[in-house]
Amino acid sequence: RPASHHTMGSLSQHAWSESFMRDEVIFFQLVCSGETKMLWVGGEDARFDALSMAMPAQLSRAGGVANASPSGADLLGAGAQGSSLAIALRLTRKLGTPTFVSFNLRDDAQLRLFAERAALAAMMRIAKGESAEPAMKPQTEPAVGNDASAQPRNTADMETLGDSLSGASIAPRALPESADGLPVLASGETAAGAGARVRQVLDHRELMGASACELLMEASARAIRERGAFTVALSGGSVVQLLAPALVAASADAARNVQFTRWHVFVADERLVAESDERSNMGAWRAALLDHVPIPADQVHAVETSLPPADAARRYEETLLRVLSGFVAADADATASLPALDAVVLGMGDDGHTASLFPSHALLDEVFAAVAPIEDSPKPPSARVTLTLPLLNRARLALFIVAGASKAAAVKEAFGPEPEAPAGLVVAAQRTHWLLDVAAAAELLADEHKAAHMYS
Repeated sequence: RPASHHTMGSLSQHAWSESFMRDEVIFFQLVCSGETKMLWVGGEDARFDALSMAMPAQLSRAGGVANASPSGADLLGAGAQGSSLAIALRLTRKLGTPTFVSFNLRDDAQLRLFAERAALAAMMRIAKGESAEPAMKPQTEPAVGNDASAQPRNTADMETLGDSLSGASIAPRALPESADGLPVLASGETAAGAGARVRQVLDHRELMGASACELLMEASARAIRERGAFTVALSGGSVVQLLAPALVAASADAARNVQFTRWHVFVADERLVAESDERSNMGAWRAALLDHVPIPADQVHAVETSLPPADAARRYEETLLRVLSGFVAADADATASLPALDAVVLGMGDDGHTASLFPSHALLDEVFAAVAPIEDSPKPPSARVTLTLPLLNRARLALFIVAGASKAAAVKEAFGPEPEAPAGLVVAAQRTHWLLDVAAAAELLADEHKAAHMYS
């Protein structure tokens, strides 16, 4: 429905709607009283006027706005989810004002995450005196390697087993197998639809590079066919050692016909050190990959690490947006605030960080910039430049490569229904694909085994 704004004495009301996965409408209603905000979110079968009708009574029982919880509180309505309180606390922290929340949506981790982000962005627009309506229309591009129109709408991850079991029946089905015979878990059936998140557990680390290479080759071929170029951002760390050998081998295989000359390469984050420094992500990629494949030098886009963080981030954002704007799809959304990378290749730290987005850091709240500086990184060096969540989530493909037992707890957190780990906040526009070795997936698989036994 159209967005609306009404003032009722000391209260102001905003109402708007947004689309999730193209055909599911989410309704938002925000009532503001001074600095206090009351947010209601629901689906098409929920009562859209429930919050505004009950709000004065709720405030009266709470002793008035002045005595409301300074950290936000749960304003539960019929069918509201217990996750409302956690969402209220997060929004209160991000907005800096008490925020009451009532979420009335079906159980789906990605749906709740989408709705929370949409609500935050709208509330920030309202605070600036702008319309609550989003500037960016819903994503309409088909999924990587699939006809999105043929995919099922429900994208509840099979890994969030607890969510799926709350009142819904689950029909058993055979899972596809990876090259090593272990199951591949995906949204929908055997293929991922638009916005889907796929998890693949591999028995050997050697298979991770080969699998990641195949996914990038598929994404590259499609991007070049549709837009004339392939744009990709690469993370550093163990991702370099796991992926680079397979890409070099693919380049040497004439039968693969990999068009590396059409690639544009960025880094997902960079430490502000010289490329000769062993901590440099671009330096690592040059040594392991870029010096061995025919990507033109002017299509390898490095951060100017000699600049101060803010200047380096600004210059890198200018370069990235200029390059991406030259390869816009014919059916791209002209109102989108950010263009889209074809792929981002990411790793994850023991603490759940990805790129240089760290747990509880203020950069997780960034909603406008594509590239941001960081001067207080909890891991040295402290000065860095990183791609932000808005840009990562605009990518057509987000590919995670995560290995090692030290990552097991963070993997479990990232796949939780309300992840705090930054890696779990990355949900790409078309497909998010996690490649895990058995050690990294151990705690997640153990929990699933317990849950499956409980509900068998």
